[in-house]
Amino acid sequence: MARKFGSIKNKTKGSVIKSIMTVNIDAQIKDSLIQLAFANNISLTELVYIMSVDFLKRVEEENKDE
Repeated sequence: MARKFGSIKNKTKGSVIKSIMTVNIDAQIKDSLIQLAFANNISLTELVYIMSVDFLKRVEEENKDE
């Protein structure tokens, strides 16, 4: 997973992702994210980064279609 995270990180330039702990979200969602990160043996910050990159890729693809 570390290699995959590194390749995603290299594809994005200057992305700054805040720690999920500083974001005011529902406690149940936070617990689910923590469990997902733990299950995949990655840090919570890495999980948020990967999710953010995935979201940005989807937005770019939708914008290309328009």
